[in-house]
Amino acid sequence: MNGMLVSNQTSGNDWGETAYAMLHELSQPGLSIDPSYQGSVFESLEREMAQQESEFVDTITKLRSKFIFTDSVSVQSFLRTHRALSSILLEAVSYLKDCFGPDTPLTLEIAFDEGPARAIYALALWKRDRAESRAALNRFDEIWWMDNLKKAGGRIVFDYELL
Repeated sequence: MNGMLVSNQTSGNDWGETAYAMLHELSQPGLSIDPSYQGSVFESLEREMAQQESEFVDTITKLRSKFIFTDSVSVQSFLRTHRALSSILLEAVSYLKDCFGPDTPLTLEIAFDEGPARAIYALALWKRDRAESRAALNRFDEIWWMDNLKKAGGRIVFDYELL
């Protein structure tokens, strides 16, 4: 922070002479940072970011094979912001299929109220009656969701939509 001080103080305090060197430079004379090191740090960060982006694209591809994205841009944007949710959604698929049936289509959608999206909705598109759908959702809650609810931090809502 000392390197950012300016000589014209306005607080009325007398801080003495302004030190334009950083504190570590004053206490460790002869210490210099090789500029090539800074470049290698940035290169390393760039590689990590590229790897994370590749992993995210792979995860989105897996999710697309299991869910219908009602609004691809908003779903991907939400999942990019909340990356831990993708693995929870992928894990939930087999339990949803066990409870709602293997041929039941699943969708992911984002509901916007005021402000940014707060949750992603994973919906089972149900062609049967309401009582059966409630029973299937309760079964899903009991066998898997209640044990995994905290991992999602309130950001996933599992439900059904009657067709």
